[in-house]
Amino acid sequence: MTDMLRRSIGKFRESYVSKTRKADELEDDANFIARDNVSDAGSEKSPEDPEKLHPHATIRRTPSTAERLHARLKAVADRARSPLRHPHMPEPKDTMEMFAEQNRQMHGEKESAGGAGDDAKSDGTATPTATLDKGKGKEIVSESPTILSPAQRNANLPDLSVTIPKPSTDIKFGEASLPASEVSALLFRAQQEIGVRTVKFTLLGEYEHCFTGEEFVVWLKMNVKELQGILDFAEEAAVALTEEYGALRRIGELGNKFENSPTAFYQFRPKAFNLKSVLQKASQDSVPTDTVTPSPISASIKRSNTMVNYLVKAVQSATAPGPPEDPPHVKARNAARAADVEYRKAVRQLDEHRCRVEERIDDTLKALQRWEMDRLKAVQTVLQQYQEIVASLHNPISASDERASLLTMSFIPENDLKALIEGYRTGPFRPDPKIYESITHETDSSFGIDLRKWAGEGAFGPMRSIDSMDQLNATAPRDLPPVLTGALQALRRAYGKLPSDEERRKSWIYEVPLVAVHQLRSSVNSVPFDMPIDDAIFDNHDPPVIASLVKLWLLELNPPITLWDGWEDVKKLYPAVGADVDDGAEDRDQHFEEELKNILIKLPIVGLKVLDLLVSHLKE
Repeated sequence: MTDMLRRSIGKFRESYVSKTRKADELEDDANFIARDNVSDAGSEKSPEDPEKLHPHATIRRTPSTAERLHARLKAVADRARSPLRHPHMPEPKDTMEMFAEQNRQMHGEKESAGGAGDDAKSDGTATPTATLDKGKGKEIVSESPTILSPAQRNANLPDLSVTIPKPSTDIKFGEASLPASEVSALLFRAQQEIGVRTVKFTLLGEYEHCFTGEEFVVWLKMNVKELQGILDFAEEAAVALTEEYGALRRIGELGNKFENSPTAFYQFRPKAFNLKSVLQKASQDSVPTDTVTPSPISASIKRSNTMVNYLVKAVQSATAPGPPEDPPHVKARNAARAADVEYRKAVRQLDEHRCRVEERIDDTLKALQRWEMDRLKAVQTVLQQYQEIVASLHNPISASDERASLLTMSFIPENDLKALIEGYRTGPFRPDPKIYESITHETDSSFGIDLRKWAGEGAFGPMRSIDSMDQLNATAPRDLPPVLTGALQALRRAYGKLPSDEERRKSWIYEVPLVAVHQLRSSVNSVPFDMPIDDAIFDNHDPPVIASLVKLWLLELNPPITLWDGWEDVKKLYPAVGADVDDGAEDRDQHFEEELKNILIKLPIVGLKVLDLLVSHLKE
């Protein structure tokens, strides 16, 4: 479960980083284009006034794009409604002519009958004359009064009927290709011959008629001749039957991916034994059954109406009032913010899950230790009682009885338990928190941080020129982490309520349940990173819990306070607990000071500040 959450955290972070970079690039492009537009606007000239160009011209409003499209679509719709129009039927007016006529009606203008007027004959009958265009006459060609019939369409039209091929029922799996009925019979035979069994999964229950992926691949290799006895061909066939045709179902895992493994379990689906009907049903759903020969006229009308409806909807959506659409860089930034929120939420969930797992492991190990101690003490009690009963009897085996009593007295349960733990230990408690790593701002966690990054650039340089605490305080880049200073101040307030220094010392050595420490850690971590921590959060807990929180904060630092390369030097410098130390060796003290100085020189400034604060607190 933890590994799955860690992989999902990696995916969330990759999505967050990629979307943030895309948003940054689009914003840079938008800013660049905006600067170019500003520079171009300064060099452009304003268009000249049309009244200055034509003083006597009448200014009329020109049609907008939406109005021209609407008029054109109306004309197309009229043609689509009457495809068999008579040849002498007047054509629909052009878009500009329709708009000009509407414009003339609005302004009250009267359209003249001719360019220079009509010429009247002496007999009173009017004859049409050519319309003059700037002094030039234009001949009017009269149309023939003969009524024409519609043009005959070509009767030899191509056959538009579609012949649908009959779908194939063969199944290709790997290098083999067999009819669906034979594949179903093959799978039924596999169910009979493979040793199916009942498998039990945690939280899911029991599943019957299960087999492993390795068993299925081996069976295909031995029983399908088309696979030529090659293991790779058999594995490809199993993958095709499982993932493409869905004949097998995986048990205990998400998805239906096939694996050639003895730990991957599968079941035959019911449709595996009737693949022919499944394929026929799929082909009937995807291919129409009837063959239709469309009429050319109806097809033309249908296409025209479809295009008209599409363009009308496009114009209406373009001209309809509505909220303006965001530019691409704004959309990308919103997507990056959403990915940031998802990534932050996933990191918090992973951290909570890790704390719950650590608490469960801690409780389990402590319970096992308590049970083992009770068992060893019970064995010691039984041996002592047996020895007392044997010693009260008068028998000739007194010598062996004395040796047995010595062995019973040398049996100490605490030492045996310690030896058992040291023999089976795997390492010290080392929590590994997963923190939120942002590109645009600092982390929002107080635990698992890197002190050098938290303190800024001044914390990365080694301490080679500082000889006193005054210089250290003067060169400190920032204040210390608020979780450390707040916890130590809360301990100082709690020390006043304790009766003696011995009780204050015990606050640091008490064994505190990890559940209580994690509760206080969660309360502190919920405070925004740049805000001070309220004293009431610490005052509601006992001093041992606050001291354990300080130790947990030091354990979760990444890297540790002495850095990874300085940890081994510190272990060599300080002897183990209980080791023999020569107190009268002055040379050893001088050597100790030199080695300690060399170690402290390598530490960053913020590390020295934290060590100074902790040592001063313990000394006081």
